[in-house]
Formats: sequence, C-alpha cells, structure tokens
Amino acid sequence: MDRWPYRIGMWIGKAPFALGGWIYRTIVRLAGAWILTTRDELVCPGCHGEVPLQGWYRCDWCQAQFLGGAFQPCPTPGCGAVPAWIPCGQCGHSVWNPMMFGS
Repeated sequence: MDRWPYRIGMWIGKAPFALGGWIYRTIVRLAGAWILTTRDELVCPGCHGEVPLQGWYRCDWCQAQFLGGAFQPCPTPGCGAVPAWIPCGQCGHSVWNPMMFGS
C-alpha cells in the first residue's frame, strides 16, 4: 500500500502551523533585538524600577564574571551561554530576555 498520499496530506496539514510558529518566533526575536538596541535599561515587572543592561554580570553556566551587556553571550571561550533572565537589583524579581520571550 502506498503511503505517499498520507504523507503529503500530513505535510499539508502541519505546514501552516510550522510556518506560523516560525513567523511568531522571528517577530519576537526581531522585536526583542530592537528593544535591546534602543534601551539602556528594562523595567522590572516586580518593583517597576530600572534594571541596567550594561554592567558586571556573572555567567550561571561557567561562573565567569564579565563587564558587558546583560543578555550578550558569555565571552568565556567554550561557553557562550545566553541568559534567559537577569535578577532585578532592587527586588530580585526576574527580568526576562526580550529576544527569547518578548517583552
């Protein structure tokens, strides 16, 4: 029995959802990149204070400390981890990376 019609039907059924997910992720990443390039700080959702995007940060993967951007990849050779969030300096609430989750 030939399974090609079934496979083509499944592909046609899945394609709009896969394309929609790809479009959504692309829009979120572009909007997040725009937010990170046009702002010097983000607003904490807990205390509504300003969280600076430049300063001293510690990589949670390799424990290295570096001076730079909050959501830039870790500059340690072999690491390159990108944080999903940073803590607010005033209340400790999580401030999410806008390139990963929107803002």
